[in-house]
Amino acid sequence: MKKFVLVFSFAALFFAHTASAAVQLNEIAWMGSSISSSDEWIELYNDGATSQDLTGWKITGKGGASIVLLSGSVAPNGYFLIERSDDNAVPEVPADLVVSFGKGISNDGETLKLIDGGGNTVDTVIGGKNWSKIGGDKTSKQTPQRTTTGWITAPATPRAVNKTPSVATEVVAKCG
Repeated sequence: MKKFVLVFSFAALFFAHTASAAVQLNEIAWMGSSISSSDEWIELYNDGATSQDLTGWKITGKGGASIVLLSGSVAPNGYFLIERSDDNAVPEVPADLVVSFGKGISNDGETLKLIDGGGNTVDTVIGGKNWSKIGGDKTSKQTPQRTTTGWITAPATPRAVNKTPSVATEVVAKCG
């Protein structure tokens, strides 16, 4: 009986782990572009081995208000680019989803949450006052990008591998 309980417990942990989403907020252009401050975009990254359907998912900001309602899917080890209002925020890279961000992403800083279709918080990014906890630069338009150790500020990498700390300013922060 003990062996059965041990095997069952291990199986339950394994399946609970593999069932959890591997999608995270990966890069946030909260400052817009050199053309317009409204050219905001958010990139998700799926570090899992299977595609993730994003139907019913959302990204929330201040006070839990929805910023983005998601649809579509993100490929395994793939990126998902969400552009605000039109596909001109990153002209050289097609968006996976174009959607209004409501009033947009506050330049004063926000806490963004990625919430799955079941209402579970999958990822949280605490930007802090003026995004001081994760970075980004309003003047140069460099974006905060997630690394394995925290966040860095670096030239934007929409739908591509983030820069490494050796070519960026590292901001040490807890990633949620």
